[in-house]
Amino acid sequence: MSSDIKKLQIKQFLTQEPGDLSVTRAIMLFGKNTASYKFALMDSLVKLKPTNSVSYDDIRDNFVSVFLEHYRDCPNQFTRGSTKFTEACDKHLAGILTWDELISVAERNIYNNVFDAFHHLGGGSISREHILFEHHPKERRLVLTGALNEIQSSPELRDSIISENAARWRVVEEAWRNSISPSMILDPENGLFYTIVNRERINLRSAVKTLEPYQKGLCFYCGIKLRSEGGAEFRDYPDVDHCIPLSLFKVVPFAYNPNGVWNLVLACRDCNRGPDGKFDKVPARIFFEALTKRNLYFAEEHKHSMRFSVLSSLGINSTAQILPAMQKLYKLFDSFEKWKPREAHCELKSGDLKG
Repeated sequence: MSSDIKKLQIKQFLTQEPGDLSVTRAIMLFGKNTASYKFALMDSLVKLKPTNSVSYDDIRDNFVSVFLEHYRDCPNQFTRGSTKFTEACDKHLAGILTWDELISVAERNIYNNVFDAFHHLGGGSISREHILFEHHPKERRLVLTGALNEIQSSPELRDSIISENAARWRVVEEAWRNSISPSMILDPENGLFYTIVNRERINLRSAVKTLEPYQKGLCFYCGIKLRSEGGAEFRDYPDVDHCIPLSLFKVVPFAYNPNGVWNLVLACRDCNRGPDGKFDKVPARIFFEALTKRNLYFAEEHKHSMRFSVLSSLGINSTAQILPAMQKLYKLFDSFEKWKPREAHCELKSGDLKG
């Protein structure tokens, strides 16, 4: 699925479960777009009806609308300060520019760069046979691929990508809004979040849609498909689990934040709290290695919140320190009884981790 992607973790993410959904999630998680254009374009593309091609005019209004909606609430949508387009957004929100004038500025300043950068990630690009669209700038249109059409035509896939994309965007916005390297995930419904200083069990439901794409919608331990639309009484309802149980942080000396995103995974009801569930047990080594790999995925995120959240929670300064930090942590559990589910089909395999 990758022709010249250099980042090992991203290549592994793409090859472990080939498919259109994995490609789309990789773009959303690791894509190297400036600011939040990537999120606005992803939202606009997925909401289109399946078709062969769309003109700039077909996609522009939704793209600018969804971007403007987020920009109104969080003007810090960029890593490089203001642009001609954001200055136009400011003037439109102030009543100085009309909608048509804002659209005109957008067309002159952003579309080519946004479309052409959409498939760039990991120091390379998604291979041509797996891209979501082809850009034809001279014709001012996008030719949509079967991969994108399949997502657009499936209500389940479409809604999943829309919600996951929105969750990722919210996390990034919290970082920009607060001018911090965030170790928080905000729940927009109740305003609860976890921080790098909190060592108590607190509301983590807001982490579900953020974690889901990295696990490709599967239970971290047994590998069954999770379904957040059902109720908590069903096995496939996603619980947010502390992979290293909170209780262990009271008996083993840690310098890490247990509520940090580095230690959170999605698990089905049976694995998390069923009769043979993990509860306060240490997971088997394969799952800890899978957690390490997942944190390396986080570290590949392009200049946004997850990388900094992992590093700050682990008390380290670089991506290269993640693996030794995690290995040092696991050595503390050599004498502990290890847990694994009766049927384990862990999605994030650990065999190609490099030490």
